[in-house]
Amino acid sequence: MEAAAVDAVVDGLKKSGVDFISLMPDSDFSVLQDRVARDIDFTYVPVSNEAIGVAVCATFGSAFDRMGLGALVGIVVGVIIAFVLARIAANSL
Repeated sequence: MEAAAVDAVVDGLKKSGVDFISLMPDSDFSVLQDRVARDIDFTYVPVSNEAIGVAVCATFGSAFDRMGLGALVGIVVGVIIAFVLARIAANSL
């Protein structure tokens, strides 16, 4: 993943108020994963598969939520991130 794409994803997440991220290790996105893991603005939880990622986002997203919508937000954000990363990967091949 190119540095400009990583910057765009990280900046977009921050501007959207996302501060909790769960990603599966993937060589295509290793630069993004390293950046998110080192960024103090994010709580980063690596996971081994998509089901665990959704569960982690739903569980911990709700723990950080102040409006009671954390589970829904966690799932939606997880799906959006997966979709965006898949589109970026498809366009870079």
